Amino acid sequence: MGRDFDSKYFEEQSKKSPIDEKMETKFGLKPDDERMPPDLKVEFSVVAGPDKGANFVSEELPIFIGREQDATVPLADNKISRKHATIVYKNHRFFLIDLGSRNGTCVNGKKVEGAALRTGDLLQMGDSVLSFEVKPK
Repeated sequence: MGRDFDSKYFEEQSKKSPIDEKMETKFGLKPDDERMPPDLKVEFSVVAGPDKGANFVSEELPIFIGREQDATVPLADNKISRKHATIVYKNHRFFLIDLGSRNGTCVNGKKVEGAALRTGDLLQMGDSVLSFEVKPK
């Protein structure tokens, strides 16, 4: 037996999330704009903070960083938001977008709402500092 779908249901399903809205309106990025090149992966090394020494690898986008356990990069830092930041790929570049976190995000010591990333950049959220690396698979 199928579920009756009315127009209100479809309207709710088609609404953009606050994350999608911010990415699109503020930075001109859509979450599914581009996929990560199949020959690359992104690695994060936690160089400071509660998770110092931890490493995370992702071969898929978008990448979410935050306190939530299902984040791509889950951090046990009470000063970061559950969904703190995301990383997307567009026009052959990786971009970090702060998702409206309470304490903000810094890239190489500069507070940002969004920034293009390069290998070796340091991302700071709360007490945590992560090294961002793009590597071949």
